[in-house]
Amino acid sequence: MSLGYGYSTNEDLIDKEIQQNTKLKIGYYLDNWAYTLQTGYYAHSDHEGMIDTLVRVKKRIKVDSRFVMSLGMGLRVPSYDFEGNEMDTILSTSFHYYPSASFSIVAGYNYTYIGDEEIDTLFSETREGDDDDNKNDTYEGLQNKHNFYIGAGYFITHNLYLNILYSDENSKFVSEHNIRTISSSLYYKINDKWFTTLYYKREVLDEDLHDNLHLTVGYHIW
Repeated sequence: MSLGYGYSTNEDLIDKEIQQNTKLKIGYYLDNWAYTLQTGYYAHSDHEGMIDTLVRVKKRIKVDSRFVMSLGMGLRVPSYDFEGNEMDTILSTSFHYYPSASFSIVAGYNYTYIGDEEIDTLFSETREGDDDDNKNDTYEGLQNKHNFYIGAGYFITHNLYLNILYSDENSKFVSEHNIRTISSSLYYKINDKWFTTLYYKREVLDEDLHDNLHLTVGYHIW
């Protein structure tokens, strides 16, 4: 069980540049199966409420001593209250290669079937040649999402782990550009029961600032 607190920044949105959020995650692991429930709460200057709830199951397959793959499926339940929000379905696969006991190379792919209803969605952007710096543009049409990522992880010590990932994902809005990010997680095992994780993600190749920072504290019940 883990509880996390953090923020996200999106300079494209009027009066919603910084959003704070709290996330609760419960995981159960049996043999090579993993079951996860994640939900949370967000707040910014104008609104607050629950974020979408994620339910996921994943199967770990050990191909040999150095190569492990996983297959997973999840549902994003629409507990985030906005017009047109419906359930999404997520399919995922990942691959881990271990050249040594402390170093790993990881790659993966996620496919998200977007169940949301197609409605007009307003963003605020400053486009070259616009007279009004806060002009609203309307983006219509939704599409399913493809996310590819690749990276590496390293155990600095037995209790301290660091990874870095590069991700390329298309937006669910047809007219929006792909979202390319660099992210990193630092995991520390405090003792046999307690652990903590620091996570940071930043979008690259975009003039506006989009980033996320989360600090999580977790506890192993058994």
